[in-house]
Amino acid sequence: MADLPDYFAPDSLLARHWQQPLCDFAAPPAPAIEPVEAERHAIHAGLLMAIVAAWWNGNLRGSRDSDYPSRVHQRRADGTYLGDRLGDRYLGHNIAALAVDRTGRVRDVDFNHNTIYASTVQHAEARLIRRLFDIDALDQSRRPRDEDVHVARTRLDGVTIFTSLESCAQCSGIMALSCLPKVFYLQPDPSQYLVAQLMHRLSDAPAAQHVPASAFGFPAFDQLKAAYAHFQRELAEGGYFWRSTTDPQRIAREPEITAFLCTDAARDIYQQAADDFQRMSCRFPHARPGADMAPASAAAAQDVLTNEEVLEDARQFLAYAATAARRGTPHFN
Repeated sequence: MADLPDYFAPDSLLARHWQQPLCDFAAPPAPAIEPVEAERHAIHAGLLMAIVAAWWNGNLRGSRDSDYPSRVHQRRADGTYLGDRLGDRYLGHNIAALAVDRTGRVRDVDFNHNTIYASTVQHAEARLIRRLFDIDALDQSRRPRDEDVHVARTRLDGVTIFTSLESCAQCSGIMALSCLPKVFYLQPDPSQYLVAQLMHRLSDAPAAQHVPASAFGFPAFDQLKAAYAHFQRELAEGGYFWRSTTDPQRIAREPEITAFLCTDAARDIYQQAADDFQRMSCRFPHARPGADMAPASAAAAQDVLTNEEVLEDARQFLAYAATAARRGTPHFN
């Protein structure tokens, strides 16, 4: 076994775990979540899926001159494929991230926009974190000068992130640097090799804890996991995601998760979650989970929303994000 590099402190977390099997710490058990808190998380997870469903665009390889066997329900009569309300152009993957503050209010949302920027790093979480710092900087510029603006501008420790797909190394690193305490992801991504969990377990500096949505009983987590596994099997058995109708030699067979997130199967799960969100009612309408963790004042604790108020705030945000806001305008760019 290789020795630990000598520039690591002997009492660091990495040093303590150096000789342990990977399985002992790579995937820690999910934290216990009380029912009242689980309801709150389910609201925000449902909201995120409803926003993605509202802006669904599966044209990863274009809308025209294309054959997508897994998108038959998105095919028009003329043979082209549905995009979103902005048109058929594909701006980025059907992946989004949502930020919620300590009171339960939604702060903002952002999408993956890799395609429009011709970049592999325009990920939803990274874009959202940058936007949150911009919002905080604007807010801080209006505060009295004797306040500690440095802490507010370099930490997001009162924010929880919900992401529709397990985070990559880039986004996990950015979220660790911003001191986020917790991230909930709605679908696992085996291509990321548990990097976020490893970062959390092995970092001496705080790194966000990444928690699967299954920990609060969100059904779409297992549905998406199973549907993606089925997609992988279909392609492994000779299927394809896309083929050009003008040049049959051009064909996409790789079972990429971003391709899966264009399919009818994925779209149906997102739409079902969106429908469930619209019908949702609270079992614990007057509960204020987290009020005891708010800044130490009665007024601040009272500012924490009840679950019923969280649901109303989420529905108002959906009305904005799905209709008034436009993916591809300054809000989402």
